[in-house]
Amino acid sequence: MRRPVYGMIACAFGIATLTSAEELTSVIQRLQVPGNFTLELMEIALEEQGFQMIRPDHPHICYTGRIDWTDAKRPVIIWQGTEIRLRFTGSQVGFVFSEGRDRNFFNVIVDGKVRSFSLVAGEKQTYLVAGLEPGEHEISLFKRSEAMFGNSRFEGFLLPSGEKSLAPTPRPFKIEFYGDSITAGACNEIEPSVTDHYEDLMLHNNYTSYGALCTRRLGADYVNVAYSGIGISLSWHPLRMPEVWDKLYPRDDSPRYDFSTPDPDMVVVNLGQNDFGYAEHIKVPFPADFVDRYVAFLRALRKQYPHAWIILASGGMSGVKSSRPLLKGLQDVYKALSKEDNRLLTYTFKAFTYAHPRVETHEKLAHELEEFIRKSGIIEKIERE
Repeated sequence: MRRPVYGMIACAFGIATLTSAEELTSVIQRLQVPGNFTLELMEIALEEQGFQMIRPDHPHICYTGRIDWTDAKRPVIIWQGTEIRLRFTGSQVGFVFSEGRDRNFFNVIVDGKVRSFSLVAGEKQTYLVAGLEPGEHEISLFKRSEAMFGNSRFEGFLLPSGEKSLAPTPRPFKIEFYGDSITAGACNEIEPSVTDHYEDLMLHNNYTSYGALCTRRLGADYVNVAYSGIGISLSWHPLRMPEVWDKLYPRDDSPRYDFSTPDPDMVVVNLGQNDFGYAEHIKVPFPADFVDRYVAFLRALRKQYPHAWIILASGGMSGVKSSRPLLKGLQDVYKALSKEDNRLLTYTFKAFTYAHPRVETHEKLAHELEEFIRKSGIIEKIERE
């Protein structure tokens, strides 16, 4: 037996000005890529219906993002923006997750068409994509919800007997993002008139965050290591980015990430909003050690990625507009490093909001970042190396 799965399709490709809930709904519907397939949760194992399993360690499956490979047959999908891709033949494809923890939300993208689904904590779940035209297709599973809210094990893809997986199509370069809730895409699909909240994570969609949008437009691989509330010196929780950036899981007792995958060609870092915001919240001055801590963090990042182009970005919310100490601190960080690092660039976003950016602001941020990267000549330099 099959149960149909209903969910919001979310894929944005334009810029709009939103003033009401109705307009946000209209924009998301207008910007979404209509789906031409069905997504169904199966109650009977597909293996019993003649499907063959493509295990997670199969060479035709492509991954981006930080993943726990302790068990290569059942890797743990952790971070938002993590993507699992497979090219295949046929009109159907299944996939299996298990041991979900807490709240996990994903997008499934087939040939650019998007559906969303959720994973139930502790249960093994098999989904079937059907209704495709016979022939070659590409499926992508994209984790839209933040790492801090849950993870799950990927068990593999399923193809009907007689169909086959295909060698992956490589992407030309990789961009890795470090940031806070702005970069995570938190609250971005909540109605503009509704206060930011974390109750309904289906309305937090990293797929429509500025980093993901920009990276897709550039045709690159995407990695996201962002955490809501995190800062350099001050956070809304005990974790700070300088102590977390190199971890496998978003917690202080996590093992270190092994950095065994190819290094990113570009790294975008956008932090400081919470150093400003939390200092104001607890009524203390902007942290005096912000510059020193940020410089040390970027030096550690440079040591790990000696050849990457690093973009010291800032903005998206009100911090750089409201706080002179934050703005000056970011300028001082760049001044301290620019003479020693000839692959360090800086960019301040023009688009911003006082609440968490919604999709239309992420669109503007993505457009700005894409334009900056293209005009900087980084892509041409990467291609020549």
